[in-house]
Amino acid sequence: GSPPRGGGGGGGGDLHFESLPALTRDDVAEDTTRGGVVLDDGALLDVAAYMRRSPLAVKEDFPATRVHGLFCALGLRHLIVTDDENVVVGVITRKDVMRAIDRR
Repeated sequence: GSPPRGGGGGGGGDLHFESLPALTRDDVAEDTTRGGVVLDDGALLDVAAYMRRSPLAVKEDFPATRVHGLFCALGLRHLIVTDDENVVVGVITRKDVMRAIDRR
């Protein structure tokens, strides 16, 4: 796998974001159908009712204290992390932020 990508800068503490595996169009087409996900037993799970079409995201160098504030204010458990070109590079969880704050 790829090494963790830094989340430093701007007082962000020592958070690190793991890279997501790259998916090809064929990978996605194989696992999805009509806006749903094909389960191992072949059943189609329609995920449209459960997903956010415009999820919240933060940049890699977004400060950990501000990420914590978002989690608290909005009751979030996960945030997407993007690079400067808005390419998804990972996901950060509330637990990730709490561990980073506890290490300070």
